[in-house]
Amino acid sequence: MNKLLEPKLWESKAALLAYLDRFPEKSMLIGRDVEAPQKFYSFSIPIDTRFVEIGIISSGLSIKPEIFLCENKQIVVGCDCQIKCISLQDLSIVCSKQLDGVFYELIPVELNEVVLIVQELGVICINPKGEEIWSIDTDIIEDFWMDHLGNLILTIMEDTYTLKIDILSGKVS
Repeated sequence: MNKLLEPKLWESKAALLAYLDRFPEKSMLIGRDVEAPQKFYSFSIPIDTRFVEIGIISSGLSIKPEIFLCENKQIVVGCDCQIKCISLQDLSIVCSKQLDGVFYELIPVELNEVVLIVQELGVICINPKGEEIWSIDTDIIEDFWMDHLGNLILTIMEDTYTLKIDILSGKVS
């Protein structure tokens, strides 16, 4: 059951922390060290017969955080300028990656069990363990979409050109 999950937005850091305090053994907080916290989110993630709560303190740089639930009981979290892979078994961070730009979106490619991470300055393809398969650096991405053949199309700002990326190989044409 791979899927993207929707966050709940909290009105304050205090409200988010009070909520997470209700689940001391089944919750984790990401973003404690954010310099200028602006947005506060939580995700309720189903695992086996229970839920795990993930709280996120965000600087508000990205549109909103996203979590992708992988079949291996791990999640991929994208927020602000970073990606984290977290094991839901023991609530440990499996890997953490600082992005070159602002996080835009997670795009799961279920057939190949990989996740595309679209950020302001490129695209990264990782497996559910957080291992990088390929990456492409670009100038600022203005828009992106999947075409009917399953290629990722990027529109690059300023130069107004597009890149077509084969999501399996990372080859650009």
